[in-house]
Amino acid sequence: MQHSDATLFDDDGPQPQDTTDHRLTGDELLAMWNEAATRHHMRTARSLGDEPRRRRIAKLLRAQPYASYWREVIDRVCVSDFCRGLIPGKDFLAGFDFLTRLHTHQDVLEGKYDNRQTMTREQFRASQRRHMNDSLHGRSVTIITDETA
Repeated sequence: MQHSDATLFDDDGPQPQDTTDHRLTGDELLAMWNEAATRHHMRTARSLGDEPRRRRIAKLLRAQPYASYWREVIDRVCVSDFCRGLIPGKDFLAGFDFLTRLHTHQDVLEGKYDNRQTMTREQFRASQRRHMNDSLHGRSVTIITDETA
């Protein structure tokens, strides 16, 4: 099998770009989570838990085994206002079980839990007026009102 310098693949999928990266064990993933969770005042986990949880983690690590991947996922979870329980009216705080749900890591990297900029009603209306002005710029438009009809 030939390899290019840009991307290396083998039967196990993509190889890490960082040569110091390594395949994680479940215990290492747990330790990585607990270290970050402690820094960001989130829920930590005591152990890998029961057999179903261990199997789920093993499945995740077969699909995405590298520390750099999980470091990025955990970092993004730890800066998410939603995951940190900072959204008013949302009673949620991410923990290790959330991290190890089968699709959470993909959702995190796709931006599902990224912080969103919120607008007040006045800011929204102003942005709508700007959008309307931009779309009408340079065009002749007749606006029909009750007075002109």
